[in-house]
Amino acid sequence: MKIRLAINHIFNRVRRIWKDPALFVLGVIAPLAFVLVIIVPPFQAPDEHTHFFKAVQLSEGRPIGKYLGVLPGYPLPLVGDMLPAKYKVTADHYIDIRIHLAKKADVKQIQRDFTHPSTEIRRIPSPFENTVVYPPFAYIPQALTIAVVNVFCKNPLVQMYAARLSVLIVTTLLLFLAVRRLPFGKWALVALIATPMSLLLIGSCSGDGVTMGVSALFIAHVVAAVVNRNKLVRSELVWITALAVALGICKSPYQLLVFLVLVIPLSRFTNRNTYYRTLALAVALPLALAAIWALLVKKLYLNIVIDSNTANQTQYMLHHPLDFAHTLLRTYFGAAGDYVPRTFMDLSAGPSAPLPLWSVLLDYLFIAGLILLEPVQTVLTRGLKYVRLAAVLLIGAMFMALNTLLYVTFTPVMKPIIDGMQGRYFIPVSYLLVPLAGGSLATDEKRYVRLVSVFRWVTIFMACMAYLALIKRYY
Repeated sequence: MKIRLAINHIFNRVRRIWKDPALFVLGVIAPLAFVLVIIVPPFQAPDEHTHFFKAVQLSEGRPIGKYLGVLPGYPLPLVGDMLPAKYKVTADHYIDIRIHLAKKADVKQIQRDFTHPSTEIRRIPSPFENTVVYPPFAYIPQALTIAVVNVFCKNPLVQMYAARLSVLIVTTLLLFLAVRRLPFGKWALVALIATPMSLLLIGSCSGDGVTMGVSALFIAHVVAAVVNRNKLVRSELVWITALAVALGICKSPYQLLVFLVLVIPLSRFTNRNTYYRTLALAVALPLALAAIWALLVKKLYLNIVIDSNTANQTQYMLHHPLDFAHTLLRTYFGAAGDYVPRTFMDLSAGPSAPLPLWSVLLDYLFIAGLILLEPVQTVLTRGLKYVRLAAVLLIGAMFMALNTLLYVTFTPVMKPIIDGMQGRYFIPVSYLLVPLAGGSLATDEKRYVRLVSVFRWVTIFMACMAYLALIKRYY
């Protein structure tokens, strides 16, 4: 009898995890991402070695990098920091895998780096030019983990995997809270955070995972504040303000999300003073922090691509706006027309382990269905008029900001397409699709329940497809 009760108890727990969208994040998505932590070879997530160097720098108490000058083997000046040689030596063992797609992971090399790690403590120039200008907030979990682990274990590879786990834990917690807080569109948000690329970022050293989590939780709190007809209590104001400040010191241009606070009606606040104080703390302060950080690192903004020049490219763009518009069209309807949507979804960027096109389309169909077809109650969508308008404006603004940043910093002057654009940059932006279009084509509740039931299995299927693609790519 006791055994049967225990089995029933376990079954009920598992069923609750399977049915509840927030618990699904903890019980299903997190384990799926954990598998990627293990099977993805060291430094193979998108730009993972430079994110790791950034976290190492921060773990030593230095948030701002240095100008390194011209280094042997690099045609352009670089920025980064002087880090213990063991980190760059270890990361360099895996450069060839990133550059030469036909190369497989050297399992014996990974074993050597675990059992006989580099112990060189002399400081050498370690470039991480693409992450050195990022604000520090998204790297706090990695930096704290590296600092703690370094006390007991000096092994760079152990620290790298520990940093991956820290991102997995923190991001999962943030996304769990976001799904739980969102008043509707919970399964839609789960679908957006369950794509193979999202799972990869959740389990990597990248600052993208924390940025995704903060963005999702901030959007969830603002939408809840608009939908809730009661006055905002202090805890809600603290959450909104703290998350907005965090966005201010996360990666650009996601700071623009703080403008979403403006759609919260004055009637939700206890008085006008609270309203204006919240706007100052949740909008003006994050933007000021972002501006201050940009000034602190302005000397570290370098063009790292041959023939690129930020000043000349900016001038050309301002004087030829129609040419820039044509560049956008050529980028998205030509060179990157299929690459950007794929790299939002699969593992084409970073590990270079693309999934079959039909599986990518399948995942997109389920995401669209879960967003559009949810039978959202009218009481939840009432008052979302300005939220939807703000979502449209913010999606457009961040789309233009991302493209402009890559155009003026990473693209050779006057080149007819934008270089370096990847779909993963739009993952935090995509969360705005839930309040924007949630329930637009609402269907029968039973049909939606069946759609969710199939989606849960599709999530596991897509993760398994990603595992197979990674194994084929690396082993």
